Amino acid sequence: MKILIVQIGRIGDMVLTTPLFREIHHKFPNALIDILCSKQNFQIVEDNPHIHKMWIYTKGIQTAKLIFGLRAEKYDIWLDPKDHFSRESMILAKLSNAKIKIGWKNERNSVFTHPIPLVNSQNHHRVETNLTALIPMGITPQFTNIPELFPTKDSEDFVEKFLSGIDNPIVVNISAGDKSRYLPAETWRKVLENINSTVVLNFTPSDTLLAQEIKGNNPKIQLFSSRSIMDTVSLIKKARMVISPDTAVIHIASAFDIPTLGIYANIDWNFERFRPLSSHSIVIQPDEGKTLQQLSSDKILKALEQFPF
Repeated sequence: MKILIVQIGRIGDMVLTTPLFREIHHKFPNALIDILCSKQNFQIVEDNPHIHKMWIYTKGIQTAKLIFGLRAEKYDIWLDPKDHFSRESMILAKLSNAKIKIGWKNERNSVFTHPIPLVNSQNHHRVETNLTALIPMGITPQFTNIPELFPTKDSEDFVEKFLSGIDNPIVVNISAGDKSRYLPAETWRKVLENINSTVVLNFTPSDTLLAQEIKGNNPKIQLFSSRSIMDTVSLIKKARMVISPDTAVIHIASAFDIPTLGIYANIDWNFERFRPLSSHSIVIQPDEGKTLQQLSSDKILKALEQFPF
């Protein structure tokens, strides 16, 4: 049996899709499980032992070549767990010649041979929604809904060298996929000045100047210049705890059950769908509003009192 799973979203979307690979592999151990990724998220599954082959979706002239390649594979099952309409996903599924096409039922999308009935997915975590897509395959989940990640040896070695002399650091991630999820530098500085342990600051390359501003002259802060998301995965695996706005880092921490303080906008449906899954996790939100600009350092520090340092 040949199965293709479609996940062409962001890094966090791929992290929250990984429980599907484990469940399918358990039910059909001899099946070949391939994944259609995006340029943003493919590294997350490069070393995943459940995955047989990766395809990377890119827009433009390469799309036609990709479609011909996918059609040539003659997949038995095309599985798209995304629960909202996507024209790209619809077109790709329509052009595939998979015998069975599984995807969420939508009045604008009738290409799926086995549509998944729509439910109010805003009341469920994204992992639970993804796992619901396995019902047409006769799969009842047997494991937890925790994501599963496999750090690369290169990244493990890179982080081991970086952390030489640093045991169980507190990892603070300042970057996010949306500017509304950024805390002001001054808020971060006030929080980190009150932490008496070594802090490793994680950030994307585009936030280097922000990271330097937050560090200032604080000797307890170490800046982590990751080369890829897999370096960040290996770093988080070594963390004592993680502090981060609502972004992929939260879900990476969940994969290793790292204690997590999540900083989320005051949007109920977003919290329900993307809340942390670590066994020890706390989420704080501003009293109102969809941005984190008004969240005080005092509120963050109060939440941190619930974590042992």
